[in-house]
Amino acid sequence: MMPPWCFVCHKTLRDVEGDRPIDHFTYVYFADYHSEPGVEGSGVGAEWFCAEHAALGEAREHMPYRTALDEIRAATK
Repeated sequence: MMPPWCFVCHKTLRDVEGDRPIDHFTYVYFADYHSEPGVEGSGVGAEWFCAEHAALGEAREHMPYRTALDEIRAATK
């Protein structure tokens, strides 16, 4: 699995303070998510979001990946 990197603001673990910076990120799986057989943590159709932007992804989990990301880009211009 790729390390946390917010799709919206590009925040990473290095940008978050505290003992458990991973807790400030959410991995959102969109409707058309699929993983690579036999490869742990791989897949297409999911993205990381920081705590500030997680709701943007979570509200679109029912959508196909590209549609959701296009909407998120438009909403955050």
